[in-house]
Amino acid sequence: ARASELDDGEILIYIDDTSAVAQQVQQLKLASLGRLTASIAHEVRNPLGAISHAGEILAETYNTDSQITKLTDIIQRHSARVNGIIENILHMSRRKTVEPSVVVLAPWLEQFIQEFCELKNIDETAVKLISNAPLAKVTIDEEQLHQVMWNLMENAWHYSNGKNDTAPVQLELAVHGNEIIIDVSDNGAGVSQKVQKHLFEPFYSQRTGGTGLGLYLARVLCQANGAKLNYLADQKERCCFRVSFSLEWQESVQ
Repeated sequence: ARASELDDGEILIYIDDTSAVAQQVQQLKLASLGRLTASIAHEVRNPLGAISHAGEILAETYNTDSQITKLTDIIQRHSARVNGIIENILHMSRRKTVEPSVVVLAPWLEQFIQEFCELKNIDETAVKLISNAPLAKVTIDEEQLHQVMWNLMENAWHYSNGKNDTAPVQLELAVHGNEIIIDVSDNGAGVSQKVQKHLFEPFYSQRTGGTGLGLYLARVLCQANGAKLNYLADQKERCCFRVSFSLEWQESVQ
């Protein structure tokens, strides 16, 4: 809000909607971050490839020596982890601008679940979709929505306990107050209060072999599309992450 005094002594108050500007700032930040990290990633990839290749040759040459096999395994494992970080960084840099389109969420989520289960070789009964808003639609970059949901689904499946539930991973689509929400939950142990403080920090991961960029990138992409990503710490039965879209924001962009 801004105020200005007129010549006759009256006060004129201007109320500006800064949400569009905030989204543009987020998109510019994402683009500049992508360019910077991509240049670093390219510089790292060349020596990393040489290290990995040398490790492979050592492993093949001394395949009968258990000690060398153990050491070359460490080289290959950590080279793969660094390469995974580089891939995430490069993926972050490929899309510099948001290209929004209208997405009807219920059928989109059905197709997404089918694709995820096929590629991960998972029985579709392991993922349950609860659609309480079958006509809900949002204006968003569809590719970036796919990346957000993929990151959330991978985490949910990794931490779920398939032995205790016919649907260890669950997606729920609903309208909650003035927001359209997508909840991605699993029946795992949840996130400790200590880890919750660092959930969306880059390069912080409790997952073995994780890069620590998945949730960070998912939140950045949500912000660039006018959405929010949060962990619901008050959920007692399931570990739950929520993607929420403001109905007011959706009306303004449409």
